[in-house]
Amino acid sequence: MRTQVKVGLDQWLVGDTQQVDLITDGLNGCVAVGIVAGNKVSLAHVYSGCDKANWNEYEKGLDEALGKYEPGELTGAKAFLICAQDPDTKDPNSKDGIEPSKSAWLPQQLKSWLEEKDIE
Repeated sequence: MRTQVKVGLDQWLVGDTQQVDLITDGLNGCVAVGIVAGNKVSLAHVYSGCDKANWNEYEKGLDEALGKYEPGELTGAKAFLICAQDPDTKDPNSKDGIEPSKSAWLPQQLKSWLEEKDIE
């Protein structure tokens, strides 16, 4: 029998794909980051208050969570981001017109973070 485990705000959980279903809710500005690698699935619920000013603090926590995987386990991992906001929305008031809107910054930053880790 599979167990459902709810991932709360600013939590990152890892489980066996055969034994657990990780779920979250309340993604009103927050972003869920999921990774499937081998027989493990992980899910994070990143708070919408994560922004440019405190990204380094969040990044440390996310990097620490990824450190729970054994070396090589993330090879071929697949990631997904789930959010309510459109991650491609641009800020019409930015100087160059290509800066992400405030609501789109977080999903775009998380996507870049995953790409830096070679996780697609």
